[in-house]
Amino acid sequence: MLKGKGERSRSDVPDLRTQWESLLDQVWRSEADWRLWDRVDAAVRLETLREQRSRQERPQA
Repeated sequence: MLKGKGERSRSDVPDLRTQWESLLDQVWRSEADWRLWDRVDAAVRLETLREQRSRQERPQA
């Protein structure tokens, strides 16, 4: 008997543990990405503060 497109055999569907591991992997990757962007944002903020301080410390002509 042929199976229709909408039908899935039991072996086609990932088990609950595999789904859970996949979800956790997505979460961990997202958190790593957020940490990267947090570091980039912090570096930009620090550089902006350094530029502002150096402008304030220079004598105005």
